[in-house]
Amino acid sequence: MKLSSFKVESPGNLPNGITPETILRSQYSRNPIIAETLFGLGYMEQLGSGIDRTFQLFKDLKKKKPKIENFENMVIVTIWK
Repeated sequence: MKLSSFKVESPGNLPNGITPETILRSQYSRNPIIAETLFGLGYMEQLGSGIDRTFQLFKDLKKKKPKIENFENMVIVTIWK
């Protein structure tokens, strides 16, 4: 059986003010202390760039962009092959 897509489910919803439509123009860390620590230790290249870089990679590869759905108690990201 070949999969044409897979879904990643994350508990909780997007932060206030961020929607699937605005996520590429918004930056938010759920835990800024952890994010700043990881950035300072060199485990992150840039704060708030992960989603942007992911979407750019899919665009560069001429792949369908991931679909982000925000529900009351979870966020689901669908990625196509």
